Amino acid sequence: MDDSIIELRRYSDLLFTFNEPDSCAEFLKNIHDQKVFLIVTNTLADIILPLVHNLSQLDSVYILCKSKTIENNWTRDWRKVRKIFDDISFIFPQLQRNTRLCEESLMSVNIIGETSTINLNEIESSFMYTQLLKEIFIEMKHDEMAKQLFVDFLYNLYADNRILLNTVDEFKRTYEHHSPIWWYTKETFIYSMLNRALRTQDIDVLMKMAFFVRDLHKQIVQLHFETHHTTKIIVYRGQGMFNADFEKLKKSHGGLISFNNFLSTSTDELVSHFFADCSRSDPNLIGVLFEIEIDPMISSIPFASLDHISYYSTAEQEVLFSMHTIFRIGDMNEIENRLWKIKLTLTNDNDEQLKCLTDYIRREIGGGSHYHRLGWLMIKLNEYDKAEKIYTKLLETTAIDDWEICATFYNQLGIIYANKGEDNKALEFYDKAIKNYQKASSTHSGLYATYSNIALVYKCMGKYETALSMYKKAREIEEKIPLSKDSDWAVTHNNIASVYRLMGDFSNALSHHQTALEIRRKVLPPNHPSLGLSFNNLGVIYHSKGDYTTALANYREALEIYRKSLPTVHSRPAETYNNIGFVYDSMGDYSTALSYYQKALEIQEKSLPLIHPDLATTNRNMGCTYAAIGDYSTALEYFQKVLSIQKTALPSTHADLATTYNNIGFVYDSKNDYQIALEYYQKALDIQRKSLPSTHPDLAMTYKNIGGIHSSMKDYSKALSYYDKALEIEQITLSSSHSRLAATYSNIGVAYQHMGDYKTAMSNFLKALEIQRKSLSPTHPDLANVYNNMGVVQGSLGNYSIALLCYKKVLEIREKILPAVHLDLALIHLNIGVAHYRMKNYSTALLHFQKTFEIQEKIFSPTHSILADICDKIAMMYYLMENYSTALSHYQKSLNIRQKSFQSIDPEIAVNFYNIAKTFERLNQYREAVEYAQKAVDMTRLLFGCDHSEVKENQEYLDKLRQKL
Repeated sequence: MDDSIIELRRYSDLLFTFNEPDSCAEFLKNIHDQKVFLIVTNTLADIILPLVHNLSQLDSVYILCKSKTIENNWTRDWRKVRKIFDDISFIFPQLQRNTRLCEESLMSVNIIGETSTINLNEIESSFMYTQLLKEIFIEMKHDEMAKQLFVDFLYNLYADNRILLNTVDEFKRTYEHHSPIWWYTKETFIYSMLNRALRTQDIDVLMKMAFFVRDLHKQIVQLHFETHHTTKIIVYRGQGMFNADFEKLKKSHGGLISFNNFLSTSTDELVSHFFADCSRSDPNLIGVLFEIEIDPMISSIPFASLDHISYYSTAEQEVLFSMHTIFRIGDMNEIENRLWKIKLTLTNDNDEQLKCLTDYIRREIGGGSHYHRLGWLMIKLNEYDKAEKIYTKLLETTAIDDWEICATFYNQLGIIYANKGEDNKALEFYDKAIKNYQKASSTHSGLYATYSNIALVYKCMGKYETALSMYKKAREIEEKIPLSKDSDWAVTHNNIASVYRLMGDFSNALSHHQTALEIRRKVLPPNHPSLGLSFNNLGVIYHSKGDYTTALANYREALEIYRKSLPTVHSRPAETYNNIGFVYDSMGDYSTALSYYQKALEIQEKSLPLIHPDLATTNRNMGCTYAAIGDYSTALEYFQKVLSIQKTALPSTHADLATTYNNIGFVYDSKNDYQIALEYYQKALDIQRKSLPSTHPDLAMTYKNIGGIHSSMKDYSKALSYYDKALEIEQITLSSSHSRLAATYSNIGVAYQHMGDYKTAMSNFLKALEIQRKSLSPTHPDLANVYNNMGVVQGSLGNYSIALLCYKKVLEIREKILPAVHLDLALIHLNIGVAHYRMKNYSTALLHFQKTFEIQEKIFSPTHSILADICDKIAMMYYLMENYSTALSHYQKSLNIRQKSFQSIDPEIAVNFYNIAKTFERLNQYREAVEYAQKAVDMTRLLFGCDHSEVKENQEYLDKLRQKL
């Protein structure tokens, strides 16, 4: 048996033996994402098969039995039993063949729907990956060293597996003695390693096997050339497909499908049908029998019959296609439950969609050497470490006086480091690129791209003035390039506009976006997606200005263009849906906002990788909206989703992680969990200090958040120290009319207001107001907030008429932009009511308090304490207007709410008892008054002890009431 185990390790390095059925079954149950082959003696098979046969991870069972006469019973009763063997050595070739077939059932596919519109974001990355790899491997030249590097890799990989090391030795000695197809079909380690690497996009392994891929492809081409097919051929392939892939395939009739690997098919339909049927044993798979028609008269795509060439000779009537062969999807029929037959046709040489697709990919990836194109693809696929290795190696092998090529590689390395968040290193490589381009030509087109890239880095660093100067340098180069296109000018204007927007200079931002739109209208058809992008950009600026109506109009214009020019699951409409949701969010229409975010999310989940930053953005938006409506647990769920995406896709010090920690901190801040909020804000600050310049605006935002926590904790001097840090940064990096500056002045004003320094508070509110009047629309909600703060200060100074003027402006703005049921409307009615109460205008105060209650009862639960507070104010107005019976009913309503929402002993409930006692006294109902006055005394005594002043006051009042009995 020891020799047999050694031989079995030829087919898998993962070999486990068991003496007990239960331990074997338990082991199998704990296997995930792998397939298992089980060899078992007939004496144990009766025990173990009922335990494991239905496990999806079990692929095949081989039974060792001295008598083969019972084979029919085993194979009839247990469908995963492949065969009965009386000698274990006979299992080896069967195991090798089935291992290979199991690998093929895991083969991944790419599916592209039937559409004339091609966009990189809509093409599965693996489609581009295998398409480009195929071209690169075919072009690459290899020498003996390429094979030696692969062999060295295998020696290291199988260091503990003597049988496989012997096989590697044989491969090294006799590779040229046999054909690549012979090796591909004979050695499981070659077949499995190659197809697994193609399936998982393991570029390191693929580069080591590149020589073999080229040789295998060349042999398929040679055999195809020698065969001279003249009639149509039908071949078959049976495999399992995951439900999601199969559903996509069903919806793509007439589209394209490619297999990421070398594709094995058979002219024997029964063999392929068997493999499709077997895949149904896994509940996660749909069995698919592909019927593939090949017309050699219209297609020159290579394929080869493996008769007399394969290690297995003619056993399976196998026909092999090279990697990434593309087929047209035809009719589909369900044969049985979860078993389908799908017709495919090999694409012809003049297939227009395929030609368009291939040209598009080559255009996107660019020209240059095969390694350069591979590096660019790695960047496109966010494989930055792999891209860095490729371009570093290219630089090492390029002459230093080949300035243009060196500059290109330096620029690519700059892009890589910028995407990794290493801004200073990115700038270092961009600088090298600039110097090399300038040596080649002072107007080299590469200078335009590199200056634009530098500007983008400075923009991300918050150095907006420097970013602007770099974009302007790019524009100067662009003006000197004879063949520069108008569409490039539009891109430059958009880039400049994006910086002005971040600086808060919305007028300049608007001007540049409008210029970009005018250029695109002249040179592009009316429904071109780039026009949609321009309208989207304009919408962002109008939203920032607080002009929500115009913002929505531009976003809808963008959507209409996208509807006519892009697929329904394109990422651009998703971005615009997000932006529309954000506008409704700003307007306080949270249900509509969430509906648009959900539309964006549905598109993104279908069209983007699960760790794409756009998915993080949408989940963040939804989290912020749920936080705004007070659903903090749901908000935290969404922010945790964002965090999960970012921790997978980004380095631990990336600034986007800090933004999410700030979001989570805000939720805990809103819940009054100040210590937890502070911890998250501190996490954000720690990341930003490591990853951002000391004057980045995002640092200022975090300082303001921390300042807000200290303000909530009534530590106003500490709050001011953080607000001052924020202000110092914003005065350096932002325009003097940026709305963020206004927000900081407003925060400072609130802190001074709480400290009783009303003069300084008012001074800061006026600074905020001056900025907002310059940069925002007259109905922007931030203006309303500042007017509200000014009203509170004037009220604190006793200037109630001035306070009311401020509150009137707040009400005018909020009634224009907010829905009728919005918390901010309730709050302004409350403030107006308080001002009228101070002026003894009780009836007017009552009207505003009642409006506050009407809004709040539609927002909050019936037992929310905020409703008790407003009931108290309404009761007090009736009391002051001597309508005591109505006052009493509202005080009792308030008490009822508090008794349901508070602890049974609470200071607010004690105050309720006292107010009810006073009201009963006014109604001359002294017995009831005494009852509630006694309750007030008892509760304050429990709360504060016998010597507290409030207890003494309540006792004195109780004694006075008793005298009236």
